[in-house]
Amino acid sequence: MSDLLNPLSPRNPSQQIHQDGTKTNPEQIKKQENDEKIYAEGYENVMLPSKGLFYKGDAHHIEHISIRPFDYTDEDILSTPSFYENGTIYTEILNNTIISKAFLKAKDLVPIDRDTLLIWLRSTSFGNTFKVSYECPNCHCGSGEGIKGNGGEMIWELGELKVPQYDQETFDKLFEEGEISIYTPAKNVHVKLTVPTIGSQQSLDKKFSLKKDKEKIKKDFFASITLLSVVAGVENDEGKIERDKNRIDQYFKKVRLPITDSRYILEQARKLNLRYDTKQTFVCKDCGHIEEGVEMPIMHRNFFWPESGE
Repeated sequence: MSDLLNPLSPRNPSQQIHQDGTKTNPEQIKKQENDEKIYAEGYENVMLPSKGLFYKGDAHHIEHISIRPFDYTDEDILSTPSFYENGTIYTEILNNTIISKAFLKAKDLVPIDRDTLLIWLRSTSFGNTFKVSYECPNCHCGSGEGIKGNGGEMIWELGELKVPQYDQETFDKLFEEGEISIYTPAKNVHVKLTVPTIGSQQSLDKKFSLKKDKEKIKKDFFASITLLSVVAGVENDEGKIERDKNRIDQYFKKVRLPITDSRYILEQARKLNLRYDTKQTFVCKDCGHIEEGVEMPIMHRNFFWPESGE
């Protein structure tokens, strides 16, 4: 495994360097590791790109998660069709392999940490090379309908992925408060931004889905859900920070938050949401079409079935 993919290579967490130049406390790491040995042998400590900045309780500022490699029991999860159909396959997999006492549920992870753990599991069990069929948007070769029928294919080398990290200024702010303050350009609304966990996003999805069914609303709430998920708080007219999602939503409606402001909020929030840079250029062997910026589909069903078909 290449050293570029830090979560897979630093086997000794005591050597991990913080962004502020200090080292992890070896005694603290030793205590955590000793606690986790009670739960499993043969685990690995996978370093978290988020540094635990957005987590609460025992997981606050946690720098690594202990996780075990796949064993034969995980095959039952990977071969359960319903987990793929309802989109819970990766949640089930992580809940079954994470052994850290401070962090037991996959839904409590932020996306970058979830992806890092999935990449580690994929690499340790099936290797670094990830191949998927890709349908050319011009001649549809990936669907078996290509001009020559060769089919499109894209390849990612997981060991060459660089772990994203925050710049020093952003890291320092997040380390102190776990969020970032911004002011919107049009209404000058003071907003606190964060990175939502998988569970908090799912909670908002469920809430608005129930609202849609109850009130028999036809429109979707994707934009509202996305906006509210990244807003940790908003300063109200009395100068207090509202953190309840319902009150934040009500305040945005009260001030009639312009679409320019909502898009500005999302743009700033995207800078906090660390992601692996997996963009590649696809060149169709059938028709020569060039498609730039194709990202690795980590949620592709072939991720843990490298020898399966499409």
